[in-house]
Amino acid sequence: MNSMIVFYLDILLLVAKLEKGFCRVFPTCGIFQKAKKATGKKFGMMIQMKQQKFPWEIAHIDWVTALPPGGDRSFNACLVLIDRYIKIQMFLPCHKDDTAMDAAIMICNRVLSHTHHRKRLGTCIQ
Repeated sequence: MNSMIVFYLDILLLVAKLEKGFCRVFPTCGIFQKAKKATGKKFGMMIQMKQQKFPWEIAHIDWVTALPPGGDRSFNACLVLIDRYIKIQMFLPCHKDDTAMDAAIMICNRVLSHTHHRKRLGTCIQ
């Protein structure tokens, strides 16, 4: 039984010596220094998002594509609009090959017509 304890203590002592050796060797090793890279964000304060003062001042827009065709006009994409001020999201069916002009007309017709903030947003498309 005593020989097992001595053997276990010898292993612990060997591991402790190896750890000290690694701590001394690795920080000064040139290969280790070249392989070590600074990753992640630097420390500091997070940037606060701009607060909205009225609905649809800031709209988050994203496209969902690669959908199977569906509906009367076989839509295969979806335009997602999110307004965090009034906590509403809109999913507008569309096509993958719609242009920016098509998207702008769709937003004007389906979103801005339901809100009362047209004057603040300016004229949409004339």
